Amino acid sequence: AVAPSGMVLVTDQTLNLAYALAPGAGGGAAKGAKSKAASAVEYQFKGTRFGEQGFDKLGGIAIDSRGRIYVVDAHLNDVRRFNPDGAVDASWKFEKTRAGGDTYLHGCEGIAIDEAAGNLFIASEKDSLVQVFDWETGAYRGKVVGAALDGSGTHVFSGSVEGLALAGKHLLAVDESVGHIQVFDL
Repeated sequence: AVAPSGMVLVTDQTLNLAYALAPGAGGGAAKGAKSKAASAVEYQFKGTRFGEQGFDKLGGIAIDSRGRIYVVDAHLNDVRRFNPDGAVDASWKFEKTRAGGDTYLHGCEGIAIDEAAGNLFIASEKDSLVQVFDWETGAYRGKVVGAALDGSGTHVFSGSVEGLALAGKHLLAVDESVGHIQVFDL
């Protein structure tokens, strides 16, 4: 995930932490690059984040335009939000559990934010669908992507849905079981 500041966070599911990388002071060409016009920016390692937060399987990560960091834990079926400085956002109240006690998510890994519509999309891998939550409050919106909400068993995904990304007004979702990318018009 890339923050508005240019900081990049990459999650490590084995060590349950994120690596922070910042663009180099001058940006500029990578060593050995001949042209600055088509060169890569050098990044500097700035340490790790979230290692002390008790994640069991830190998966997907996304950063909103305000620099708030959203991370999912696939084993705990949870989504947490952190302030740009890395502190836990105490105002975030993710609606993890249904009224009957079951969780909305089962093996969540992918995450994407649609700020314009106020939606937070979370891939529920074991359910073969994407659940929709309120981006600001964490409340469940009663919507799914890739399946019928009525429990009829109608699914678009062949199996595990993982990576999510937004491209314009489309949600892209990786159908890991068959190596497809499903595209949804938002």
